Amino acid sequence: MSAPPAITLTFQSAHLSDERLQANVEDLLPQLRDMDGVAEVGLVPVAEAPENSKAIGAVVLGALKFTVDNSKILTGLVGLGSAMLGNGKTVEVTIKTSKGQEIIGKAKNSAELEQVVQMAAATLMRLEQG
Repeated sequence: MSAPPAITLTFQSAHLSDERLQANVEDLLPQLRDMDGVAEVGLVPVAEAPENSKAIGAVVLGALKFTVDNSKILTGLVGLGSAMLGNGKTVEVTIKTSKGQEIIGKAKNSAELEQVVQMAAATLMRLEQG
């Protein structure tokens, strides 16, 4: 059995202070922890910061990470991520597969987020089968 995909969501907003954006992201953590099939939920530590990211304390500003036990769960994440979008916010979705491939997409609204997630889910299903 392959390792579950690791997912990082990084939110950005020109309209929110760094502290307010971080508080919004931290509010998502309990919701993710309550979802069936989602594991290892947490903030992204500075040690794992992507290039050009901004830190707030010991974590990457606006970023959280988690794993899912199969690609079908990704579609359930659309509503959760959509709750954070709007008012000039964007989200970058990065999914690292068990085979080391990365799927990256950006969304500014729920329709774009749904497209990114559907593309990622289809890619993960192909990888799981082949």
